[in-house]
Amino acid sequence: MERKLTAREEQIVRLIAAGKTRKETARELGISPHTVRTHLQRVCSRLGVRSNVELANWLAQQDDGVLPGQEYDNDRTSRQLGPRLPWRAMDIRRVLRERRTMFLLGTAAAASAIALLAAVSGGGEEPAGGVLPDLDVRQSAVAEDAGVVVAARRAHFSGTATLVELEARLEGTETAARLAIEPTGISWSSGPLPDGYGWWSAPAGSPGILRLTPVVPGQEASLEIRRITVFAAEGGTPEVRNGSWKLALDLPADLPKRVRTENLRGASVTDGGVTVTLEGAVRSTSETLITVRVTSAGPVSHVGEPTIVVDGKVLYGGLAAAREEGTLLTYTFPPTPFGSGVEVRFGPFEAHGTAERASGSVTIDLGAVLRRANVTAPLSPRETIPIPPTDVLRREGRDLTPRWAGFSWGMTENDGPGGPTRTHYKYLVLAFEGILEDPVGPRSEWTAVTATGKSLRAGGWGTGYSKDATGTICCPRTEITLTYDDFNDLLGPVTITYRGAAAPVIRGDWRLKLEP
Repeated sequence: MERKLTAREEQIVRLIAAGKTRKETARELGISPHTVRTHLQRVCSRLGVRSNVELANWLAQQDDGVLPGQEYDNDRTSRQLGPRLPWRAMDIRRVLRERRTMFLLGTAAAASAIALLAAVSGGGEEPAGGVLPDLDVRQSAVAEDAGVVVAARRAHFSGTATLVELEARLEGTETAARLAIEPTGISWSSGPLPDGYGWWSAPAGSPGILRLTPVVPGQEASLEIRRITVFAAEGGTPEVRNGSWKLALDLPADLPKRVRTENLRGASVTDGGVTVTLEGAVRSTSETLITVRVTSAGPVSHVGEPTIVVDGKVLYGGLAAAREEGTLLTYTFPPTPFGSGVEVRFGPFEAHGTAERASGSVTIDLGAVLRRANVTAPLSPRETIPIPPTDVLRREGRDLTPRWAGFSWGMTENDGPGGPTRTHYKYLVLAFEGILEDPVGPRSEWTAVTATGKSLRAGGWGTGYSKDATGTICCPRTEITLTYDDFNDLLGPVTITYRGAAAPVIRGDWRLKLEP
């Protein structure tokens, strides 16, 4: 499978690999954290990476940090050299989002990473990734080495995971923004850590959840951390500190009862040329883990949010691990009742490398859009302006339906004799329903011309999919940027033209019935 990133994916991957959080990345690019999450899920599934660390390592191998054939700046169309970020940055995604509200498991992205998951709002449905179980076993172990203090505060023990709340800080007057641990820097008494376990990251002095494999009754629970990555408060290259932080966990008296598990059995389902086969399923008191293999004639990626239906209730799942180039996927769901059968729903899928070249154009009266909203100068990146159908003057070819506009800014950095020089530029973001660029297809081309014939630098990228009123994924979303020097260039009609290959969406019915 060709490992190519779209322009927008590349931009997000570079920032995440440099240690930015999803919110920081979204703020810097003028997009939503949900859009960042969608991109990361697709990238990690396609590349088969399981964490931000692996994503950064993969990126570092691509031509010394620059993706093959690409020099970039934020407008996504020119090939000028853009900011070369510190590729050794290894920020593990934040595991604890809101205490006792939601937890994100280990990898993906995935980071998932990765699965990178967010709570699903509305309808009383459970948040993606499950509800954080009660960390009801208090811990008191503390270890110090290499100027870092690590303390275990609380823990939860189940048959599929040991969840440990850790805090880490620097000794003395040293300060840090964040500390992180990866599986290769951990020794755990229950044995080697498989995919989906062993990642931890949290702000200095704040709690984060470390996910380990289950404790075996009758054995001790001892954890040794041998390597911690420290992210400086003022930015810069992260520092890796080697040492030995040994923590002995206190076990509950009723451990055998807590580690109860139940395996679930199922088969496979095929639709639209895509087969989803159950590779393993197990439930515990803290979660329901389901691993499936996705096979098809060509490369595909799962773009939907899988759900479990149990007793008429819909529970959303989150990607915990993506292996074998994204064909072997492990999802975590909230716990389900022991002894009950469940139905797991997947889809839709996105096909790669099969799309034919397509083109389309749309003319928008941006002046009317801005005047209607009383906009006489660029707004802040967080504000958006709706684009009514009446301001869309013409559409031809591949359908692009404008939805909203917003303002943002970018920066390029070039090395010179006196050091790096930075140039800021302004751009307008236009959000459409329609084209979604195929990440393994030909690179898309975007052009924009004003009514006076002036060309604006343009770039575009797919940002995921919209859902209809029933929650069904229905429409691909695209964002286009128009870089401008003079605000007056935006006060009239602008024609945007697209040439590229859109990734087709495979729809079908992939339902797996699982029974104990």
